Amino acid sequence: MEHFCVNPYFYRLLHDNQVRPCCWLQRRPDVQRVHKDILADVPSPDCKKCWTAEAAGIKSKRQIDNDNLVRLTGQTLEQLKTQAQTHEQVISWQIKLSNDCNLACKTCYAEDSTSWYNEHNFYNPKHQFKRVVKIQPDSMDYINFEAVKHIEFLGGEPFITRLHVPFLQRLLEKGNTDLQLCYTTNGMKLPDADVVNILQQFKNVVIKISIDGIGSRFEYLRWPADWNQLQDNISWYKSKFTDVSCAHVLSSLTIGYLDEFLPYALGTFGAKKLTFNIVDHPYYLAPNVLPEEIKHDIYKKFRQSKFWPILEQYADLMLPKANNFTLGRLAVHLLRQDQYRNQNIKDFLPEIVFFNTSRPLRKSSREI
Repeated sequence: MEHFCVNPYFYRLLHDNQVRPCCWLQRRPDVQRVHKDILADVPSPDCKKCWTAEAAGIKSKRQIDNDNLVRLTGQTLEQLKTQAQTHEQVISWQIKLSNDCNLACKTCYAEDSTSWYNEHNFYNPKHQFKRVVKIQPDSMDYINFEAVKHIEFLGGEPFITRLHVPFLQRLLEKGNTDLQLCYTTNGMKLPDADVVNILQQFKNVVIKISIDGIGSRFEYLRWPADWNQLQDNISWYKSKFTDVSCAHVLSSLTIGYLDEFLPYALGTFGAKKLTFNIVDHPYYLAPNVLPEEIKHDIYKKFRQSKFWPILEQYADLMLPKANNFTLGRLAVHLLRQDQYRNQNIKDFLPEIVFFNTSRPLRKSSREI
């Protein structure tokens, strides 16, 4: 049972009118191999992101989803594994409503945010994004609304669109108000009043707010968000919903500031309401992609923090050494973002700057 995961058997991702098997963290998993490995209690190579998290002592998506489905179904993990071997029943869905979004976050990209389109298209004239990807109404036919135990709505920004409302109405028609509804939001857009009224008819609504830093760092990382507005919105969410949590993206841009983020997150949400997502795509934004001397300084700073017992496990994510090519890709990525947005990383994340921020980009770098 050490490597069992409920996702290949009970979970599906619904995106752009397509049902994708297994976990959304793996773009093209070999599902048959995953099934075989899981039943043999072998760590499947398609699930590398979870094994990386667990090796660092971080609770992985596999572990979170296992615990969640045990709680929602009332079955033990052993019972779910037995059921998985006899027949699959999809009772957990992750639904990407649209890539329509009000932010162009540092670790995001055009596939998931329309706010990235102009910038992406400027640097990639041969690979333009124009169409807004939206879930189609007939996609609901895939879901058994009477049996489903968990639905997570993603964007883009899910509260920009009303595409989730028909799903909620179908659930109400079937009398299924006991399932868990989860929204992953950037926190800068509040749901409409009628949507709130609908959501309050469900017994288990989770609002998961993505926050990667505090103050001006947050505004830089989740551009063009407003920190003060976020705090007001968090208070509003807490006044309407009982389960409001925080999701933090661990990347080369955030790992060095985790010691300052933790006090805020723990004070605002609590230890049980804080989860971490480790960046592995694009690869040059992974937490280890920093020069060794900068990682050494971060590690030293962590050791001096009263949160060191917590920080120690995350510091291990920096251990793999990054090669010069990967560091170069990161530098170009950040330089061209700052150039397009008229910003300078030195004003927000000065401790991790390892390149000349005033260096003009070569014309050829637009094609990178």
